[in-house]
Amino acid sequence: MEQARIKQQIIDGGCFDRAENERIYRKFFATVPRSFLRIVESHGLGGKKVLDVGCGYGHYLVHFGPGSLGLDANERSRRFAQSAGLQVMDCNVEDALPLPTESFEAVWCANLLEHLVAPHLLLNRLHRVLAPEGLLVTKVPVIPPWFVRGPVRLLGRPLGYEASEHINAYTPSTFAFAIERAGFQVMESISINLPNPLLQTLTAPITRCWGASITVVARKDSAFVYPEKRLDAFDPQWMEGSYR
Repeated sequence: MEQARIKQQIIDGGCFDRAENERIYRKFFATVPRSFLRIVESHGLGGKKVLDVGCGYGHYLVHFGPGSLGLDANERSRRFAQSAGLQVMDCNVEDALPLPTESFEAVWCANLLEHLVAPHLLLNRLHRVLAPEGLLVTKVPVIPPWFVRGPVRLLGRPLGYEASEHINAYTPSTFAFAIERAGFQVMESISINLPNPLLQTLTAPITRCWGASITVVARKDSAFVYPEKRLDAFDPQWMEGSYR
């Protein structure tokens, strides 16, 4: 029933002709990743006010709770999402994040940080707009281990982290480290999604290093501050100016 409602909302409400609306629905909305649905259900994102950073056509945003907001700098996808009844704002997060402090219960940020000049700065900005104990869910492509990279290359398949538009590359460990150093406490890291929750938990320490991407769920640490040694060594003027 929920997917039927979304289909009608997208095809009937989209701002393009029906054929293009249907194409967008089939490509972006029709198949919902099981890993995404598991996170939405297990962390209650369907009832939370979520900030979707880099929302595109709104294919994730449509699943979040009342008051949720999408950010995107692409005029075409933004206009489509708005016409389908989603709340979307024009925003280039490389420049600023002009949103009130502690205004969202969760943040969804998928396949974006690998594109940014300053991913740490965006993570700090997201820390600011999250409510106390708010959740950050973020996904990036990762450099898989050699025993995964080799067969993939032999098959002639692309490795996601090597895409020409990506300027940052992570491993599961370095990505978790980056999130922690921005003021978050990592709760879980998911690479290969398994249908059995118990099996997922038991095998996560191993399987999280095998996949082509990693999704991290983290909780905001409201008491986080930079260590004094860092503050003594660097002059973080961006905290006064561009930390928005």
